[in-house]
Amino acid sequence: MGLTVDGIFSAMPELFRVDKAVGVTASVAYKVTGAGGGDYTCIITDGVFSLAREIKADAQATVTISAEDWIALNEGRLDPMAAYMSGKLKGAGDLGLLQKFPRFFKRPENDNGSGIPLNELMAERIALLAAPLQVSLGSASFGSGPLLSGEEGSLRALVEGRRDPGASLLGGRLLFEGDMAVLCGAWTAWSAAPVTPRKPKRPGKLQLLGMWLKSKFGG
Repeated sequence: MGLTVDGIFSAMPELFRVDKAVGVTASVAYKVTGAGGGDYTCIITDGVFSLAREIKADAQATVTISAEDWIALNEGRLDPMAAYMSGKLKGAGDLGLLQKFPRFFKRPENDNGSGIPLNELMAERIALLAAPLQVSLGSASFGSGPLLSGEEGSLRALVEGRRDPGASLLGGRLLFEGDMAVLCGAWTAWSAAPVTPRKPKRPGKLQLLGMWLKSKFGG
């Protein structure tokens, strides 16, 4: 399951980087529009984070963005500058604060991971293994040997080297038929070379200017 708007905000207390916010007092309100959206205010008071599920009138800055674009932004599929210049992200109030506010948080993890289709990843990931292993997802199968199958999100997190298989095996989200030493070896290999998410392509200056002009004047 991928990210949701409320899931992103609910995770913010855990994602908050206390070391980056020592002595900071700031507040940003978020109007997230469309299906699955909502109103939120993120508040930092002397380095302590709190979340309000409403728009606080005294927020120093306000962001307005659609639920779809907010999720894409947090998954790394939408470039923040491109979102702002195209009008997908609108800011009001202290724009300097809006630029630095994301630094106080880690990016939320989600089961979409890198966003790269598994069928593009698997040949390379299987090639990293010292022992044969077959990974099965639905009707697709990759490699040969002891069978590893399960939910796509849990398989992706393991194959991309982001999450060890223990909790997913216990929860039934992963199934493995074979010697557990093989699976442990696979996790060791994959976690040593985690998949790097694709970064959104940042438009050039002329493209950004075009986006800004279009958002202001249409056409």
